[in-house]
Amino acid sequence: MVSNAKYKLISLSQWKLLCFLGVHSNKFSTTEVALLLWNLFSHCSSDALKVVAISALSRINKLNASIFPSVIDKVGLPNVLDSMAPNSKIQQSVLTMFLTMLSCGQHLTRVSQDRDFVTRIMKLLESSIATVRAKTFLLLLVIAE
Repeated sequence: MVSNAKYKLISLSQWKLLCFLGVHSNKFSTTEVALLLWNLFSHCSSDALKVVAISALSRINKLNASIFPSVIDKVGLPNVLDSMAPNSKIQQSVLTMFLTMLSCGQHLTRVSQDRDFVTRIMKLLESSIATVRAKTFLLLLVIAE
């Protein structure tokens, strides 16, 4: 039997927060893992696995905002923009990564001066998904600042 004096019970939400902010998550927030996730995303044929890979990359990017710029440098901005297929979950994750990157001030002039980037982002304002439109609007607001 486990003594309650030694071990404190925590809720599932507290456990998830500890895992998100813990040592283990910092070990995975590296450029190497990010590039592996991008490789999995870009070469996978299953849509569900693509969503999981890009979602994991987005979460890792929240821990270390310098990860997504290194992915862009490695694979190229046109490839990242091409990845925003009609799947709204993928669009949301990629928009979140752009928002995290640009709100930290990284690559702001480089991305905002790219005509293709702004054009493709503007097209996302026509999305039927409210979350995609909202994140697109926030991204354009960060660029306009």
